[in-house]
Amino acid sequence: YEIVGVTGVQTCALPIYHAASSVLEDGVLSFRKLKSGGYMIFDDYGWGGPDLTQRGIDAFLNGYRDLIKHINTVSSQLFIQKL
Repeated sequence: YEIVGVTGVQTCALPIYHAASSVLEDGVLSFRKLKSGGYMIFDDYGWGGPDLTQRGIDAFLNGYRDLIKHINTVSSQLFIQKL
């Protein structure tokens, strides 16, 4: 996973796929490219019930809880900021 020529991004929106494992992987790989102070938006939180997208997002939030700030959850979109 590499964005050629990009050293960091300010905002990224996820997921691309809705399987929990894919959402978690997308979150981890995107977080590496996200600049400190940047925002990550997880879409479809709760989509397909708790065993799909939500499970992957919750796993990311749990693993990165000391490195992020939860900004807001609006409808099915969850906004975090990288500290």
